[in-house]
Amino acid sequence: MSVHAPHAPNAVPPPASRDDGRSIADLLKDLRDESTTLVRQEVALAKTELSEKAAVYGRNAGKIAAGGALAFAATVALVLAVAFAAYFAVVAIGGGDDAEEWVRWVAGLVGFLGVPLLALGIGGYLIKSAVDRISHTSPVPEQTIASVKADARHVGHDIQEFKQKVTPR
Repeated sequence: MSVHAPHAPNAVPPPASRDDGRSIADLLKDLRDESTTLVRQEVALAKTELSEKAAVYGRNAGKIAAGGALAFAATVALVLAVAFAAYFAVVAIGGGDDAEEWVRWVAGLVGFLGVPLLALGIGGYLIKSAVDRISHTSPVPEQTIASVKADARHVGHDIQEFKQKVTPR
């Protein structure tokens, strides 16, 4: 997951030194410009982070659907296998000790039970892996929240610095 750094290329410049000689109007203009840039960067970060999280949910929802379809098909095949197994059991019992019929019965039983069990295993694995992945993915944009908190501390510091500049001594 590659989320852009909160203050990447268009980063807000560091606060000016106390004695830079700028007027209050210039300082307020800088505050406005920096705030606008900061809000745009945070919105871009939130969009990126939420897009990546949505992609994870989307991919895993597809796996759950595929796993569910395989599991359904396997269940249908297992029901058919039990029916065929019962049929072959009756034929084998009714057919005596004929080895050729016994081989067909075993082949049918293995085929109609083995394939559905394999499909059921794959389907179960897909569902479990997707559910595990989704359960470990938070929909909350944590990086954006942390960045906004850091920005709030930075703005608080800038406001204190501004107050010190405009307060007469």
